[in-house]
Amino acid sequence: MRFLKMPRWLLILEGLLLLVALLVLAYKARMRILPLPVKEIQEKRAAAQKEIAKTTVQDYYRQYPERYIHLEDKGWLLHGNTGIALHSFTLRNQAPVAYTRIEVRFTYESLSGTARLTRDVQIQGTLAPKSSRSFSEFQVTGVPAAAKHAVAVVKTAAVLQ
Repeated sequence: MRFLKMPRWLLILEGLLLLVALLVLAYKARMRILPLPVKEIQEKRAAAQKEIAKTTVQDYYRQYPERYIHLEDKGWLLHGNTGIALHSFTLRNQAPVAYTRIEVRFTYESLSGTARLTRDVQIQGTLAPKSSRSFSEFQVTGVPAAAKHAVAVVKTAAVLQ
């Protein structure tokens, strides 16, 4: 009986509130995003981390070639009158990438260790992954007769794409 005695506007307001509440619940149910299965999430994360690690390693080979290309079996002979130095050495690539445009820096020092001349020489060709390449009688000109020691290091190299 109490229901009959309530004012009509109050019943209409309650009906509208109930309808709004139902619409809000329906909207929330419709917009709900279901979570991905745990296995899929883990697989996606692992794939992303592998991709990041791969690019990081490739960038490292590109930025620091001197850490992967080593000069071994170095020797040299200076023809004092002509100023020509003949070098023999082996380039060993320890990286799984090929290098090209390899630059070797030769520094010629006096007996006291003072640098007399520094020359950057580009090596022609490509150095394949995990391989070595030997050079004999590699010529550098303009070396002063006062040079008693020669220091050779890999300066730069480009990763072959």
